Amino acid sequence: KIREVVKNLVADLPRGTEVNVMEGFAQAYAMRIQNAFMGWPASLEKPLIEWIEKNREATLRRDREQIGKVALEFDTYIRELLDARREQAAAGNPQDVTAELLTDTVQLPGEEPRTMTDEEIVSLIRNWTVGELSTVSATVGVFVNFLARNRAEQDRLRASLADGNALDDRSEIALAVEEIMRLEDTLVTNRRITTQDTELGGRTLPAGSRVTINWASANRDEDAFEDALTYNPHRDQSRNLVYGDGIHVCPGAPLARLELRILLEELLRGTESIEIADESEKPATVNAVYP
Repeated sequence: KIREVVKNLVADLPRGTEVNVMEGFAQAYAMRIQNAFMGWPASLEKPLIEWIEKNREATLRRDREQIGKVALEFDTYIRELLDARREQAAAGNPQDVTAELLTDTVQLPGEEPRTMTDEEIVSLIRNWTVGELSTVSATVGVFVNFLARNRAEQDRLRASLADGNALDDRSEIALAVEEIMRLEDTLVTNRRITTQDTELGGRTLPAGSRVTINWASANRDEDAFEDALTYNPHRDQSRNLVYGDGIHVCPGAPLARLELRILLEELLRGTESIEIADESEKPATVNAVYP
């Protein structure tokens, strides 16, 4: 399903002209693969893209009242989906990931196993949707920008597909995905709170201190990666923190890797070249030429 989505999007791109990759390609890719994964109808594509933009604007303004209103709007969409899944289950129709959430059990410390409430499911899906759609669409822009600025690597990866390179997590494309993400991680920082007094970099951080972790800095650390600022898709990625580590490792990492690998495969297959068309554009909005 992922491959079908990206093939169709690449086929629909105009040739020999400038394309706004973020608006005309990246958002649609992120939304359609999520809809395919969650079993959501295509009719949700437009309203959810608009919802994400409203949520982003309210968050940037730190407008708590508007953030609350936007959240309620999203809740309405999801509750309608959950009601529809209950009707389908009663009729014995095929289920999907959204329907599975209605019957999945959770067990909190000191409690008996139980199914989640609708409020919990809606909250879970809201957080998933904001993170998934924003992150995937931004990463599409990062990848296209990287390919356009590194023509030799773009050509090498395209040739690896023509040479019958295995399309799996050991392919040249998969290796490139890991290294591009290491160098150009879409998620730059995250926040944590210390659970005990800690010494870090010659400073004492008392328990309860708020700490901002810079993933991008960690992934360019010369102590962790030799020639850390150099692109090398064949390097050891065991210390790559793109998907977190330990108890904070991303459970969606295998899905993300699959989505990004297939994206690069079909984008390279469906084009002869990808070039930056206008250097005056912001890096997040990549204009590319598709001959």
